[in-house]
Amino acid sequence: MTQLLLRFGLVINLLGFAMIAILYVLLSRAYHADQQEEIQTVSKVVLEAMASSHKASQTVEHLIDIHLQTVSKEIAERLKGRSLDAISLQELLDLKKTYDLAGISLFVRKGDDIVIAKSTDIHELGLSAKSWGYWFTAFQQLMNREQVTVEKGYRSDHFWVGPISKSEWEQRYYKYAYYFDGSSPFMINPYMDAEKVYQLSIESGPNQLIEQISRESALIDRIAVVNVPAFLKGADNQVIEPENDLPVLYGTLDPDLPENGKLLEEAWRTKQMQSIRFEREGKVKNSIYLALPQNRVMVFTTDLTKQEAERTQLITVMIAGQCLSMLLLFVIFHAVTKRQLRPLMQMADHISRVSDGDLTQTLRIHENNEWDQLAEKISQMTEKMRQLILQIKKEIHSLHVLSSLLSQRVYASINSMNTRSLLMTEESKALLVELDACGETIQEYVQAATKLLQQGEWSPADLAALEESVGAMGNKVQQLSALSHSHAGNLVNLSIAFHDSLSELSGIIDNIDHLTEELKEKIGMFRLGE
Repeated sequence: MTQLLLRFGLVINLLGFAMIAILYVLLSRAYHADQQEEIQTVSKVVLEAMASSHKASQTVEHLIDIHLQTVSKEIAERLKGRSLDAISLQELLDLKKTYDLAGISLFVRKGDDIVIAKSTDIHELGLSAKSWGYWFTAFQQLMNREQVTVEKGYRSDHFWVGPISKSEWEQRYYKYAYYFDGSSPFMINPYMDAEKVYQLSIESGPNQLIEQISRESALIDRIAVVNVPAFLKGADNQVIEPENDLPVLYGTLDPDLPENGKLLEEAWRTKQMQSIRFEREGKVKNSIYLALPQNRVMVFTTDLTKQEAERTQLITVMIAGQCLSMLLLFVIFHAVTKRQLRPLMQMADHISRVSDGDLTQTLRIHENNEWDQLAEKISQMTEKMRQLILQIKKEIHSLHVLSSLLSQRVYASINSMNTRSLLMTEESKALLVELDACGETIQEYVQAATKLLQQGEWSPADLAALEESVGAMGNKVQQLSALSHSHAGNLVNLSIAFHDSLSELSGIIDNIDHLTEELKEKIGMFRLGE
């Protein structure tokens, strides 16, 4: 029963722990699904904020573009027909102040290059535009009085304004406009301070939302929107146009995670979500990389410490509950099975005694169920075995008695036969001795007669008759002697043959006795209560 309980408990325990493992997997999947759902929701909110911010900044930028276009036309009207030398620095400063500009520069052709010939900022004098990429393309098209085809920025007749850009010589962002209608030998470049617009489009709206989410979310620790091509340039990256050149457009990125570059590039190229799990300052964290349009990747750094603690606590409670329930179940099962399996134990004990040869006991189980019926059948079987073995013992005793009587009779017959044979042999020997004596007497008588005859007292006829009579008697005596000798030999041979047969019969009886003793020894182990 103990083994049965142990096996049952082991099976139940294994099933319980299997259920805990399944619940752990399901719980992990539920946590993961909740995490993915929250990340998807937050990413949509951030994307909407980015779109709203971008739309607002584009609106503001467009207003600035229209304003710069109007200012450029007015400045061109004032400087119309004048040479570059006729325009003084003070005049440019006055125009700057009049139109509330950050500065004004005048571009002229110089060979295959376009350079700044005059400017309100002395740091910009002599700057070459040849290496400015699509900006230089737009400059050439303007000064060739062609329609500007550059997709970036805002374009109109004789006018183009680029996106917000950082100054070549200071860490500030400006909105640069360019106007050339051919009425003057130079291209007019008024520009305005765009820090506020930059803050509106880059540093304010989405960043404030990201900070709020990071503060209020129990899962999300930080969020970053990364410009992957700019990020992958590393230290070689130069920020000219924030929208295109800033590595991290919104939020903050964990700078101490060396796998950032690899995972950002993988998510960017495959358009599939990537993730990495790591520990930082005793906390379990997970970074998730979600691909966005326009070469962007949104990075979520989640803090799984609380989640892992809750999951560990839950699993600990489940395991403790499993162990407690197993202990309680074992106690209950032990009590119940001890009561229910008591008849089985009694049967096992009874069968054990029967196997040891004790057939004197009777199995009694007072249960009004199948155990009672089974016990009755076992008792009946035990009683039948006892009666059968008793009958066998009786038969063996009868066989033993019969064998003893047969043995006694055989030995008695052998002794009688031996006695009779010896007696016949002695009688034959006596008869032969008498015959031999008679023959000797007759021989002496014949010799005496012969002597008398020689002396003349017997006639020859009498002698012949006597010799004939004596010869006949001698022949008969010889025949009788031969017959006696033959009878004695046959009787001896018959005695020997009968003795051999009786010896074989005695051996058979001995074998019966030996087998009887062996059978008695084998059934002797059974206690029958006779």
